[in-house]
Amino acid sequence: MVRCWIAVTAGVLVAMLLAGCGSSATTSSSSAPDTSPSTRPTTSVLTQGGLTVVGGDGDLGDADYGDVKTTAFTVRNDTPTSLTLHAADKSCDCAGVEIQPSKVAPGQTASVSIRWEPKLSQYQTDYIRLRTTIQAVEAPRLSLPLEARGRIKPTLLLNLPKGFLDFGKLLLADVRTGRKELAVEVFTQKPDKKDFRLEVKSLSPGLVVGMPEPLTTDRLLAHQAVAGYRFAVRPTEALPAGAFRETVRLTSDLYPGRDLDLTVEGVLEHGLVSLSRDRIDLPAKIPLDRGYICPPLEVELRGESGRSLKVAKVEPPFLVASLEPLPGRETVWRLQVRIPAGEGELRKTLSAEQLSEYISYGFNSGAIVLESDHPRVPVIRIPVSPGQFQR
Repeated sequence: MVRCWIAVTAGVLVAMLLAGCGSSATTSSSSAPDTSPSTRPTTSVLTQGGLTVVGGDGDLGDADYGDVKTTAFTVRNDTPTSLTLHAADKSCDCAGVEIQPSKVAPGQTASVSIRWEPKLSQYQTDYIRLRTTIQAVEAPRLSLPLEARGRIKPTLLLNLPKGFLDFGKLLLADVRTGRKELAVEVFTQKPDKKDFRLEVKSLSPGLVVGMPEPLTTDRLLAHQAVAGYRFAVRPTEALPAGAFRETVRLTSDLYPGRDLDLTVEGVLEHGLVSLSRDRIDLPAKIPLDRGYICPPLEVELRGESGRSLKVAKVEPPFLVASLEPLPGRETVWRLQVRIPAGEGELRKTLSAEQLSEYISYGFNSGAIVLESDHPRVPVIRIPVSPGQFQR
């Protein structure tokens, strides 16, 4: 996936935006600029408590995948004391906000720069609204909502089944037939790009991607396209049991040096595996000094006793996961997952830069990967929800 990470430097606070996306009627149609009152750029003064926007309209303009667009607001401190400002909310890893200087004296201003890098996952959206709340560390109730707007104008357009790549629930028997597939169409409506090339590969052994084939004339007409390709994504038995989230990578000469990633999701229902819950749920905000202990999850390997099960991988890497067999139940294990308390413990698995990212940006969803010696269930993948550390 395309990510926009900004390092935290002295005097600069960086955090991710709370992002909301406008809707698009179709991926193959062009849209006129949105000039409704709710989205029209404004230069009026916005005041919230002791913080006032005295400059900036929030217009990010048009962008293609991989482009970087920036807009800036000027925020004034109208209180009688110095304030340390930071971005209190985060949701989207396609954008970030930089506040400089972060320490603002009474009557002085700070520049709040909003940086946006469109992702392929936003392909259904013509208009993007990026929202963040600027907050004073010294007075958390003193906050200022800001909104920036951008328009995605991609060179490559997509047509996905139901708008996303999700196999839903897959039975192992269906996977073995090789008949389950999701079709993807990638095309352009720009005549000067009609000779574009496309390469596709799966980043997971659990998915097989077919060779891209040129779109037929009727499909080109349906999309009002000048050129395009179709390829199919099929699941294999190498998918982990349980929920899966895999990646298919697109490479095109239209985006030199950039990878465009599509997420493929689903649930492989394996009759030999039973989970008491389908994921590890973390709180959205995790106190850095207290850590967190997740509710235990039970994993059952049905059919045979005497098998072994172990934790093979955890993501994010700071998670501590352990398995223990349940007394009297030879085929059932209890999975316990916790987050260590304190920066010292977290630094045993995270670099200073990673820890700063997880505090400022949060972390994306991860997974606990289990391995067994069962020949029919070698891997079990249990998703982990996203979260963010708080000091």
